[in-house]
Amino acid sequence: MTFQSSEANFSLYRSFSYLHSRVLLDLQDEITSLEKELDDIDWDDFDEEPSRLQSRQFDNSQPDGEGAPRSRRVILRDIKAKLMEYGTYIL
Repeated sequence: MTFQSSEANFSLYRSFSYLHSRVLLDLQDEITSLEKELDDIDWDDFDEEPSRLQSRQFDNSQPDGEGAPRSRRVILRDIKAKLMEYGTYIL
């Protein structure tokens, strides 16, 4: 331990690149699932009322508590969190 600490060039650490890749792939899969969920809601709303996708007011009026179906706002919040987490690994 003293020998390794005596010179910066002697330091050897594992990068865990395989595990980093697994974590990134898992996050990509989660983000892709959230993206599909958002697309499904968008298409459902488009089929029912095309102007709904242009209405933030409609999105804000949707319940997002327990028992309610997941709203666009909730899904976007989850996507934002996952993208931020993903970005920390990429940088």
